[in-house]
Amino acid sequence: MQRITIFAKNREHAEKLAKGKYGERYFIISIKPSLRKNFFGVVKKEYRVSIGVLEQY
Repeated sequence: MQRITIFAKNREHAEKLAKGKYGERYFIISIKPSLRKNFFGVVKKEYRVSIGVLEQY
């Protein structure tokens, strides 16, 4: 299993990103709110989503 962290707007957006990249081989571990600043200093509220990706050998 591989653990990956992505930033998303909400849970639905995170599921869309994960399904597009990993298909059906993922599951969501945790969702935490996060505040990030961009280049100009504007604060954006995002969610840090940890997903687990099942590897096939």
